[in-house]
Amino acid sequence: MVKKKTKKNLKQQRQRWFLLAAAAAVVAYILMTTILPALRSRKTPPVNDGSLSSRYNSLFNDMNPTQLQAAEKYGITPVKDRSYDFDSDSLLQEISPCKYYDIDELTHSVPYLTQPAKDLLDDIGLMFRQKVDEKGLESCKIIVTSLLRTKADVARLQQVNANATSNSTHCYATTFDITYQRFRLTGLIGGTTYSEQLVEALAEVLQQLREKGRCYVRFERNQHCFHITSRD
Repeated sequence: MVKKKTKKNLKQQRQRWFLLAAAAAVVAYILMTTILPALRSRKTPPVNDGSLSSRYNSLFNDMNPTQLQAAEKYGITPVKDRSYDFDSDSLLQEISPCKYYDIDELTHSVPYLTQPAKDLLDDIGLMFRQKVDEKGLESCKIIVTSLLRTKADVARLQQVNANATSNSTHCYATTFDITYQRFRLTGLIGGTTYSEQLVEALAEVLQQLREKGRCYVRFERNQHCFHITSRD
């Protein structure tokens, strides 16, 4: 009699654990497919581009001819299209999201840079996080919106952006763009945030590296980004 009761209890216990596991799986599915994506894509406060332009337009004014000289000197030979084997090019390093920066969805570029340009990006990301901590701002990281472009990428971009130049510094893998409109929160949900204090922290980092001769920087209001070229 005791044996039968024990077996019955074990069966009921297994059934309870199974139901709990099934319920947890359903909750996790709902969380991952609906709630988290909604929170991640929530809109950030509006950006006052005019206010930023008055502060950074003259400070970060390294124009394309200046940046192009560095790109042609230190970069790769521009490639035709994405059929190129980027991974086999010894001059290129693949760029992946990390704890210091996130990579936006790339529509007109591929995630590669020269080693010095990658080192520059790594340092910007690290210094930004340190600056944010020093200022007591919310924990977040920068978002990279554009990296290496092939000639085909540039041609496609020119169809939607009249300001895109054929001889873009992005073609040399020395250049990347960092948006000033959004910063990725580093918590579990990982949504985006914005404040002029965060833009100021990023600008201070860029100016420090610029003064050390490590990069050229242009504030691009139309593209909502800092356009940065490595000088190594």
